[in-house]
Amino acid sequence: MGELRKRLKAIRQGDSGMVPILIGIIILGAYFQYRSSAFLSSGNLTNLFIQSTPFMLLGMAEIWLLLLGDIDLAVGWITAVGAAIAVILVDLQYHWPWFFALPLAILATTAIGAIQGMITIFFKVPSFIVTLAGSLIFEGVAIYLIDANNAGGSIPIHGGILHDIANVNMSPLFTWIFSLAVAGAMAFLVLNKDRNRRASGLDSVPLLETLLKMGALVGAAIVLALIFNANRGSFIVIEGMPYAVPVVAVVLASFSFILTKTKIGRYLYAIGGNVEAARRAGIAVNRYRLLAFAMTGLTAGVAGLVYASTLGGISDGIPGGTLVLYSVAAAVIGGTSLYGGRGKMIDALVGGLVIGVIYNGMALIQLTASVEFIATGFVLLAAIAIDSIARRGASSGTESNSANVERSLYTVLNILLGVGYLSKVPVKKALADAGLATMTSAESLWYVALNVLLGHGYLHKVPVKKALSDSGLATMTSAESTWYTVLWIFLGAGYLAKVPVKKALHETGHGEMTSAEKFWYFILCLLIGAGYFAKIPVKRALNDMTQNSPSVID
Repeated sequence: MGELRKRLKAIRQGDSGMVPILIGIIILGAYFQYRSSAFLSSGNLTNLFIQSTPFMLLGMAEIWLLLLGDIDLAVGWITAVGAAIAVILVDLQYHWPWFFALPLAILATTAIGAIQGMITIFFKVPSFIVTLAGSLIFEGVAIYLIDANNAGGSIPIHGGILHDIANVNMSPLFTWIFSLAVAGAMAFLVLNKDRNRRASGLDSVPLLETLLKMGALVGAAIVLALIFNANRGSFIVIEGMPYAVPVVAVVLASFSFILTKTKIGRYLYAIGGNVEAARRAGIAVNRYRLLAFAMTGLTAGVAGLVYASTLGGISDGIPGGTLVLYSVAAAVIGGTSLYGGRGKMIDALVGGLVIGVIYNGMALIQLTASVEFIATGFVLLAAIAIDSIARRGASSGTESNSANVERSLYTVLNILLGVGYLSKVPVKKALADAGLATMTSAESLWYVALNVLLGHGYLHKVPVKKALSDSGLATMTSAESTWYTVLWIFLGAGYLAKVPVKKALHETGHGEMTSAEKFWYFILCLLIGAGYFAKIPVKRALNDMTQNSPSVID
């Protein structure tokens, strides 16, 4: 249990892995289900997975270069070229066998990626410049290929393997076999990895956590199999897992193996972490950079096949520029760094699912495409902000991981309409009342503005004053005591607002928490991190008061 408590503490301090992203998916899912009861239906969830598969594959394509600190701004149009070649060759005009047409399309995109890599490496030009030019070139190539082979600007797929990728399903029996086999294999890998670490005397997670992970994998496989095997048809029976899902699973497993179990993967991480150190260690940096560009092209080709299958063809209106943005967003939202050296293929899976949820949910509740772009942009901006600030803090070597994450989240809260700053202002007012801090002119102005809004500023200040009073740092006025009692009557609002403040004071050495306060802080953290997020602006205000304290954010 001691190890489990240490793990829970690490999660609260920000070492949470994909937990925040998964929580975000749950929040988005709950919102869209509230707006439309069809969101969690088996038919819509299956459509969501199919819609997400191109985003996942595009994210994987981008990760090969992001690991090196490079980027491919042409990946969307390379995808379009691969899709166009495949659709044209299997079309009625040429009627190539799929086992020639599809590999040729992937070979073409791999060659395109390699050519961009050679130009970048041998001419020593930044990759974003080369691929930006490539995006214009291959946009023209894709449009030319499509228009030259169909006067209407659109080429449909008339059945065959390419059509079946996203439009034909496995049988229910094979859906169960595939789902449980994948879950069983992943559970075995988790168990084997932890067992080997224990046998080697290395730090390892508690056995209970390992068993929980294995149980979660099997449980997720069962849920997915039930969703896919539910009848989604109105007039005919439609059930089973779409073949697009196993395609993504095979690509994910193959690429993850390359990155984690082979020399290629180790060298790519080394180059992304410190290219000069990798070169001095004898790694052929240019060779592996070229390989990464080629793998980006290959993965983009696979994404093109899946994308063409989901669309049922290809047209000259394909949004290649938007696909580029989605590829970067899928990778970064999932946790891959823009600065190189950090990332996993599964990041694209989770990030692509986030984009798919936004894409699917907003279409379901009939919001416009403009809102979809804005929402995805804000999610991407928040992910980039966290990545940038976390990297800057890590490179300084002066901050704890907890403080690093708190500073990142304060920035994210400010991106969300200034929530972080506006939550900090009442705290600064309470500290100023106690003679512990001085408010800036801007903070004083915003405090007045918040009070104009139904006393918002004052009512948020009261629980802070109560927390300071409990810690012997301030004295409450009669009016503040009265309003604290009133807030307490409203479902304990005053007390629950005070708890994160006490937590912040405790972490900065300004007071102790009671057992009840510790318990309620834990409960608030379980509620989508409410306690933790409420604590962040308080820590920021305390930092304003004590700039040189190493225990607070800066």
